[in-house]
Amino acid sequence: MKRPHWIVALLLFSLAVASQAFAAQEVGGIAEVVGGVDILKGGKLPAEPAKVGDKIHQGDVIRTKSTGKTQIQFSDESILTIAPDSRVVINEFIYQPETGQRQASIKIFYGLMHTLVTKIFKKEKPDFIVETQTAVIGVRGTDYFTLAAPVTSDIYNNSGATEVNNIFPEIPGKVSLKGKEYTQVGLNRPPTLPLPLTQDDINWIKGQMTPKMLAKPSGAVSNQEQLLSKVAESSLETQKAGNGMVRPVEQNIIQNLQSAVFVPPQPVPQPGPAPLPTPYNIYIFWGSGAQDLDLYLTGPLGPNGAPPPASGNSTFQVYYGNSGSLTSQPFAYYHYDSMVPNGGEVITIGKWNQGDNYVVSVNDWTNRNNPQSTVLSNSSGVQMRLIQGGTVSIVPVNGAGSAARVEGGTVLHTVSPPGGKEGNTWTAVSINPSTGVVTPINRINGGANNTGNNGS
Repeated sequence: MKRPHWIVALLLFSLAVASQAFAAQEVGGIAEVVGGVDILKGGKLPAEPAKVGDKIHQGDVIRTKSTGKTQIQFSDESILTIAPDSRVVINEFIYQPETGQRQASIKIFYGLMHTLVTKIFKKEKPDFIVETQTAVIGVRGTDYFTLAAPVTSDIYNNSGATEVNNIFPEIPGKVSLKGKEYTQVGLNRPPTLPLPLTQDDINWIKGQMTPKMLAKPSGAVSNQEQLLSKVAESSLETQKAGNGMVRPVEQNIIQNLQSAVFVPPQPVPQPGPAPLPTPYNIYIFWGSGAQDLDLYLTGPLGPNGAPPPASGNSTFQVYYGNSGSLTSQPFAYYHYDSMVPNGGEVITIGKWNQGDNYVVSVNDWTNRNNPQSTVLSNSSGVQMRLIQGGTVSIVPVNGAGSAARVEGGTVLHTVSPPGGKEGNTWTAVSINPSTGVVTPINRINGGANNTGNNGS
């Protein structure tokens, strides 16, 4: 039976009204306003100045200016405190206390936010979700801070339990923060394993929640914008862990929140020394922005190559001028001197000499007399891979030269030089063969005729 047109129209109108009512559902209110804060109702202009007592609805966008701070209290008594220079949207907030149901979804576009969730419901998955540009944070009753920059997100857990993973489900790896622990999620990268926080760290970041910053040492970060900039520019060098996550290596840098400078954290506890396997290939390759990059390996000689004790430790250096050997000291071999764009070089270690670290560096031969060159850091496209096993071959490149390549094997570490630096030598990593720890040095410097033979 056909319904009259007016009935169909009424049904459509009712559905539209219901949809708008759902989208505009009240979820909480403004409990505190300091300085410049505004709200985009439903995410649409014009922005309205925020006032204490204003209602917050699903779809609202809250913006704080450099002088602003605000606090939102939700219907479940959860509290969000939004620091200066931040932007947050309330995607969804449904709370039904009579059935113990809650579904919260909040997005931080950029800035710093403190989340306090006190009500805990027994759910298989977290029912209070905070997203950034890179991370998803699932809350199970907790007190934590989120610092969101364009390419990284830092999650500082003060108490309770917080689950963190990359915003893209196809990127594996999830961590659970408990107590005073920290993790960072980079663009298209899994979260780092948790690192410890001190109460001083927590106290300092609490100070960033207000426009008036705590006093800090001279030269330290002075406002939220600088803090975000440092986090956006920093990149934790990591090493692969067996569970699909990445672990900061022993002397990785994280931000010390109390002083706002970068310092080494405490080492991640290891189950025990794990000597590096062999053969071990150190492989560099570069793009069309470079022409002749040379790979260097400096390391200790074994007992049959050691000098008398009075003369100190004996070291070797393998590079294009000294190809070495896999069957005798130094048990390392340089395969090929590649001198073309899109080239590559490989040094293979057949046996580790114990007692000291190995240092790996790369020299830009083309710019050996130009210490102000930025080719290594900006345009070379150079990348280093540390590979267990694999087969080394020499292949033609560009019809004008050749390059060494590694096929197969297991990539244990990948390192790229820092951007925006001047110099013709990149000191990349230090390798401790007895413990298996690879420590990023990632320093670029140089001078006239610099060969990089001292690894610095």
